[in-house]
Amino acid sequence: MLRSFIVALLLLCLPAVSRAQVPEAPASLWRQSNDRITFTTADLSVPKNPGVVRFTRTFAFPHEEEGLDSGLQFESEDHQVFASLYVYFPGLPHAGISAFATDWAIRTQSQNLRPLGTRIASAGGRDGAAIRADYSNFRDGLATSAAFIKVGGWILKLRVSGPEARRADVEATMAALLDGLRFEGSLQPRAAAPLDITDCEVPIAAAARPVPEDNAHMVIDSFIANFDGAGTDARDDHGRRVEALPGRVHPQWCRSTRARIRDSTLFILRAAPGAASGGVDGGSVMLVPVNDAGTIAELVQTEAHRFLLLYHKIGRTLVLGSYDGVLTDEQIADILSGADQAGTRIRTTVVHRTNGNSDIQLSLPPDGTRRRN
Repeated sequence: MLRSFIVALLLLCLPAVSRAQVPEAPASLWRQSNDRITFTTADLSVPKNPGVVRFTRTFAFPHEEEGLDSGLQFESEDHQVFASLYVYFPGLPHAGISAFATDWAIRTQSQNLRPLGTRIASAGGRDGAAIRADYSNFRDGLATSAAFIKVGGWILKLRVSGPEARRADVEATMAALLDGLRFEGSLQPRAAAPLDITDCEVPIAAAARPVPEDNAHMVIDSFIANFDGAGTDARDDHGRRVEALPGRVHPQWCRSTRARIRDSTLFILRAAPGAASGGVDGGSVMLVPVNDAGTIAELVQTEAHRFLLLYHKIGRTLVLGSYDGVLTDEQIADILSGADQAGTRIRTTVVHRTNGNSDIQLSLPPDGTRRRN
């Protein structure tokens, strides 16, 4: 059941220094040279000494497939400025969603935070590749900066923090990290796609009803779960890069409400009126970022006018129920809290592999027949 995952995943972002107890990454993941460190899985590299900080250690979080969630830590010689680079492989790798979730996490950790603005920045010599946000008085006294980049199915999150008196060093270090990135393989950064979020004017009033499951729909649902909802890189018959396939996550969203689930508060985002999807697999109509590390609930309106609930995590996407309409705020809150047990049942699990392949695991009832809600 999905609720077994929720308890472990309702986490907020942590500053780089608090990750010190996370185990070192396997040596095969990060290759060091004299002045650079390369993430071997995606062939991207970063300088060892960006700005005022110096590389101190690698780290990696455990997952069923090694190397899906790892990164680097940096620190200044006087231990005042800290930086981190996270590289993770979520089921829905969207830099705009990652930026929104991290922004909310940063705000929850500060009483008097002052946002200094979000903008599109260059990265690795590529114009418009990163979303960058800067803040003053993070945790009541720190300057901090965050940046987000989509590279294939990977999300890069960069964080730099230090005393407010060292703001110039914090900003210069973030600029050095972004400028120093190198994308040396076939995976290249996508154009930054920040979310444009307003407040919703009218809430969803009518509760959606579950629709029956059948073999054909379960196969279609698994294909939708397998697509990159943020847009898929594409190549022609000769292996040359062509315009990427559009994603189902459009930029215009509105905040419907804040759902209180255990000790966490989650934003429920809905597609803004008139927002165009453009995805080959339908359009996203609801997003609920569960944490700032790639866990997201997504409701997709399919071409068959069904509404499919997906639950994305690092390295996998869980297919939950299908509905005849858009879920209300109360319905999605009940599912994510585990109060709606039928809604938490996992129908299909799609395991995303870093080589572009995937495994699809159908969850059948004990008698081998499809169960109807």
